[in-house]
Amino acid sequence: MRDEVVTKNYNKFDISASVGKDSVCLFDDYCTYDFEFLNILAPSNITVTNIQDYGVDGLLGLGRSEPFKTGQLKDSNFPRGNSLVEKMVDDNLIPESIFSIALEQGENNKGKVVFGLPPQQEMKDPESLIYISLVDDLFWGTYTTGFAFGFINNDFRVPSDANIPAHDGQVYTIFDSDSETIRMPKHIFSTYMDALYAEGSIGDARDVKPAGVTVKCVSEYPQLHFLLDRTWLTVQAEDYVTVLGNGNCLIKIAEGDAPFMVLGTPLYKGYMAIHDDKNGRLGFAPSKASKKTGPYWGSTPGNDFADYVAPAPVEKQEQ
Repeated sequence: MRDEVVTKNYNKFDISASVGKDSVCLFDDYCTYDFEFLNILAPSNITVTNIQDYGVDGLLGLGRSEPFKTGQLKDSNFPRGNSLVEKMVDDNLIPESIFSIALEQGENNKGKVVFGLPPQQEMKDPESLIYISLVDDLFWGTYTTGFAFGFINNDFRVPSDANIPAHDGQVYTIFDSDSETIRMPKHIFSTYMDALYAEGSIGDARDVKPAGVTVKCVSEYPQLHFLLDRTWLTVQAEDYVTVLGNGNCLIKIAEGDAPFMVLGTPLYKGYMAIHDDKNGRLGFAPSKASKKTGPYWGSTPGNDFADYVAPAPVEKQEQ
């Protein structure tokens, strides 16, 4: 361990730490050596009281590196931690800077990270794999151009915001496996949620919180679909709704302060998500045990949320 103390940024965390080097082993004989790590001394802007209270001594960054090497950020002075994936490539442990995340559906929060080439044996159908092109940026990000509820043909364009003219009809979107919610900017949140309430016949008792919206539970919630780089990805009800008890449920869609959207674990669940940094793309295919279908190709919806019409209630038939 060196005496040097540094401050580096890991996504939303600024970390004050002492610098050291050690071996990182995924298995007994599957190690990368002299990997520089940060021993956390003082997290300066973390929302929890103390990150170490959660049993965390350091952070493993899986952010993008290629934009800082060959892309538009190569001349920036943005402070970043070292990439374990790149170090594994340098040490010939994996052939390419690729890792895949597979999260199981439901509330068990089980999952795995696979380093190296995409594990086709973990996919329901490897031929269903579709790659989404990423923006040459710090994050695993692209643009969302459409939403759909229930079925993909029940689709709508992204609402525009006069304050963000460059993003007219689309919204910058970050994939974040560390987020437990889908987070939407203010100019989209209310419009989107009003449509979701109507589609799910959700009553007026709603409590908007940072973790999502608490509502009275209903018997069935619609699937949600997001159009990203001409690809429809799906979020199933069991992955965005949590039963709280006493007849209440939490819809894990939250309002954010930033002008971009964050797709967190509700979207990741049920997919094998392949993070290919060098080629600037993120691939999705349903994992082996997934209930999801697709992904599906698509084009920008023709419908506008301003023209949204709530579905007619289903009439009960007399016996």
